[in-house]
Parts: sequence; structure tokens; C-alpha cells
Amino acid sequence: MKAKKPCISIKSLAKKFPESAQRLELFDSILKTAYSVGFKHQDKLSPETVRSLLQAGTPLLDTASFDENAFAGVFSRLLKQFHKNNPEEFSTVIPANVPQGLFTAHLDADADKMTDFSEALSMSTATLVSCCQQAARPQLDAFAQINSEANTGLWSESCCPFCGALPAMALVESSGARRLFCPNCLSDYRFSRHYCPACGHGGLNVLQMDAWPGLLIESCPECRLYLKTWSSGDGEPPCPFPWFDIVTYAVDEAAELQGLKRMSLSVMGV
Repeated sequence: MKAKKPCISIKSLAKKFPESAQRLELFDSILKTAYSVGFKHQDKLSPETVRSLLQAGTPLLDTASFDENAFAGVFSRLLKQFHKNNPEEFSTVIPANVPQGLFTAHLDADADKMTDFSEALSMSTATLVSCCQQAARPQLDAFAQINSEANTGLWSESCCPFCGALPAMALVESSGARRLFCPNCLSDYRFSRHYCPACGHGGLNVLQMDAWPGLLIESCPECRLYLKTWSSGDGEPPCPFPWFDIVTYAVDEAAELQGLKRMSLSVMGV
């Protein structure tokens, strides 16, 4: 099977946000490469299994099986693409050399193994994690879509109920409820409005962005991590997630100047 690539008119979006055109086009080319590779069909989890996992606070990913060969195929294609577009950074990388166990180490967020793999591939750990995020996305996205009927109202954790990642962005609905958006499988879910998804601290600092009316930087005074949050009281965001994460990259730069760090990788893996 193949996952359905998230679609939007990149030309229209690039025209609307010319300063982000290069990033948008790069992201679209990465998606095209990643979603072009098929993988073994994924089974839908039973309602009983889903209910049990969500009530226990366990991401559904923990019982899923993935196609490591398909991941390796995507990873290899992406490395070739990056090597062609950025030979300086990827000059020492062997595009076809995909270590066995890399997919599992990435899903488990095994820092030690990822460091070992990055040394073997002659690339930084940050770059390796970014490449793995893009290569894993089609299968994680498909897994979330296949199980999209899961009652995530049973989920009370701050990480993604499907893949366990921390959110990249948030949206506060007109009702006051907060939806969090996952940078890995691109799903969304609800979480308590005034708590930090990273450390659980109650009470967030809020900074309004003059250049983006409706967009807030919600930062935690405890762990110093932040989340870009759109308030629907100002209408719908100018474009949907995940592209909104890309066009607001300047907000991330402004947050860094304040000594803050992103709660998770962006959808582009940075």
C-alpha cells in the first residue's frame, strides 16, 4: 500500500508567502519522494485494543508493526535527493547504506543508537533524526489514518496518541479547547488548555506576534519550551497544518532570540 500524500497548492501558497517559497517547495519535494514508496499493508487495531491502550496512556504505535525495508527505501531515496541538492553537507554520506535497525532506533528515540548510526553514516545526529522523521512519516501517517476512528477522548496524555511525539503546533478552538498537531504522523488531538505538553507545568507565558495576529508563542516558565498556537477567535489560520508550521518559521527565529526552544522538531525536521 501507499500512504496518501498531504496535498495543497504549493504554487498558490508560495505566492501568498513568498518569503517561505523555497522552504515550501523543499517540503513538497520531500513529501513526493517519501510518499512514492509503497509498504506492507497495515492492520487496523481492534476497538478493544485501542480502548485499552488509550486508557492506559500508551500510544497505539507500541503495538504496530512497520515495514523496515520500505523505510530503508525511502531513507535511501531521500539521502540521494539531499546529496544532489546539498553535496557539501552530504558529501561523505553513502546514499545506499541504510543500517539495519535504524527505523526501530528512531521510533524508540534511542539516543545512543542514533548517535552510533550517525557516526556510521558520517552525518550529524540532528540531520539523521531529521531524515528519519521524513522517511518514517508515510507509514506513521497511514497508521494514524487507518486508526483514525479511535476515540482519542480516552487519551489524557500530552504526546500524540498514535505515535507518541510531542506536538509541533496548537490551535485553540472558539470553545476554548486546545488541539495539538503532531509533526511526525500529522494527526491532531486534544489536550488541556493551560498545561505544558512537555513537562506538565500549569500556567504558560503568552507572547503575541505583531506580524501574525492570531498567532501566539506559549512558553513554559519551567522547561523553557514553547509551542506556536493559533487562536481561532481570530478566524481560521492562513493555511492548514503542516504547512502553517513552515510559513511561520520566522516566529521560531524570534522565539530562539528569547532563549526558548521548540517543543518538538518542525515538520521539516529542524
